[in-house]
Amino acid sequence: MKRNKDKTEYYYNRGMKYYEMRQYVKALSDFDRVVSMSPDYAQAYYHRGFCHSELKNFEKAIENFSQAIEFEPNDAFAYCNRGFCYSELKQFFPAIEDFDKAIALDPEYTLAHRNRRAVYKMLSGDSAANAAYERIKQIEEFSQRIEADPHNATAYAERGLRYLFTRGFNERAIEQVIDDYTNVINLSPSSRAYAMRGLCYRFYLRQYDKAVDDYTAAIKLSPRNAAAYNNRGFCYSEMQDYDSAIADYDKAIELDPYYPRAYYNRAMCYRNLERYDKALEDYTRLVEIYPYYPRAYYYRAMCYRRLEQNELARADFRKAVELDPNNREYREYSV
Repeated sequence: MKRNKDKTEYYYNRGMKYYEMRQYVKALSDFDRVVSMSPDYAQAYYHRGFCHSELKNFEKAIENFSQAIEFEPNDAFAYCNRGFCYSELKQFFPAIEDFDKAIALDPEYTLAHRNRRAVYKMLSGDSAANAAYERIKQIEEFSQRIEADPHNATAYAERGLRYLFTRGFNERAIEQVIDDYTNVINLSPSSRAYAMRGLCYRFYLRQYDKAVDDYTAAIKLSPRNAAAYNNRGFCYSEMQDYDSAIADYDKAIELDPYYPRAYYNRAMCYRNLERYDKALEDYTRLVEIYPYYPRAYYYRAMCYRRLEQNELARADFRKAVELDPNNREYREYSV
């Protein structure tokens, strides 16, 4: 046991020497050995994060700083350095969150203050980033309202929406959105709250079974919600339950006969089932509603080819190229 500990310390110390010599690849190799022998060695993760950061591998650096934080949750330096990596990836919200945490742990931490100011300056430098910064400030305001009144369903909903659309969000932000809309559902259930939580499960986390449950709840509260049927249908389609998906798209179209996404999604189901004649009908309806959508022509052409209607297929391929001349895939088929 002592021998293994001695080896761990040997590789850690050698890794630190390589790090000080700026030989980051060699340092990483030694830190890798350290964590393989001692998986709870927080400082090895911390300095491995430093190496990845210096090599501009910011995502890997974040992983390692996160691991270090898991073992030492009061390490202001790890938060500050992870925040720097987030800022380099233009993920401004988690960067500010980490700088805030570092400053809370060490109010005299000058670098954390300076890095946070730098992010604020970047956010104010262009309109899109400035809008994100405004949403961050709004998140803080709604958080204060929630702290004052934990039963304020509107504040949870508004904060969740800001989390969802803040530039640079990551999975942590999505989990926060889910938590906020779960609170809304518990306090004041609504079709919109279920649909928003369903969006997180469907689009961001790909947890389609949970999304189906939420869209089903949304439909019960709002039976004429065409979007909820369409989105539940998409989940069924991803789960390869095409019959259920088609039934939902049918209902969405019944409720809104001019819903282009429902026609597109139903056509994709028919294509997967090799029911090309039915897919053709939907693509044809889609180009009537939305005549400037090149993918509709492209996929309709694919169906024509399957049905050996080659002249009609070529005409649609040419139309797709006309609408999107830079698409190489369309050009290859139009020749």
